[in-house]
Amino acid sequence: YLEFKEKLALRFNEGWEHGLVVAEEVYYVGIVNGQPKVRTCNPLNCEFDRNPDNPSIEDGDWFREDRWMTSGQILDEFGDYLTDKEIDKLDRGEMNHNMGLSNQMHPGYGYTQSDINKHQTGSSSSKSRSSNTHHLVTHVVWKSMKRIGFVTYIDEAGKEQEEVVDEKFKLSPEQKEEGWLVEWRWIGDIWHGNKIGNDLFVGIEPVPNQVRSEDNLSEVKLPYIGRVYNATNSIQTSLVDLIKPHQYLYNIIWYRLEAEIAKAKG
Repeated sequence: YLEFKEKLALRFNEGWEHGLVVAEEVYYVGIVNGQPKVRTCNPLNCEFDRNPDNPSIEDGDWFREDRWMTSGQILDEFGDYLTDKEIDKLDRGEMNHNMGLSNQMHPGYGYTQSDINKHQTGSSSSKSRSSNTHHLVTHVVWKSMKRIGFVTYIDEAGKEQEEVVDEKFKLSPEQKEEGWLVEWRWIGDIWHGNKIGNDLFVGIEPVPNQVRSEDNLSEVKLPYIGRVYNATNSIQTSLVDLIKPHQYLYNIIWYRLEAEIAKAKG
């Protein structure tokens, strides 16, 4: 059902296209309004912490994605977090966006020249849009830490048991007399938050349904899953990057041949 509902075949084809063009393939996998959601991310709108020796994006410490969303899309995704005043402000198109001269939009495109320049140099891109029907929504996820305890005790059958408890847990005097022990550890904990416009922050909380290893609770993954190709000790290189010189040579040869044909007199 989810494979059909989320159109996974199409999503993976979109991601593979990004991988061929820019050597980055990124998907968002998470819970939106209580439902599983899979979305292909535009690499131009993403910035993340990448370990040069680990091409897997989900193993990083943070990820940021910029999205241009309509008022209806924002209401569908974040309606539970917004107050009536904020929804009214969204409906009237009064979300503030910084619009500097360097960030004027190219007609028909969602990117400014400064965005394109930043993307070409490998740095981050910051989006601005002049239309009131679209609003900039920035989603950020990051690895935080939390303290958990491993409680060890002997049950009624005389067998040793172990349970995981949160940092608020305290042993009672009776449990201490029975020999209960608590070992405290720090593990990774994924948080996320959303910024709508310039000054509206919603949904800043731990990520629900975190992807965590049962064998190692410290191992936890970001909800942005993907890979950077051909980037070991070098700038990432896509298949399109590799064939560019051959395409240039092809164009030059056919231009010269066309010029020869134009001059030929049979």
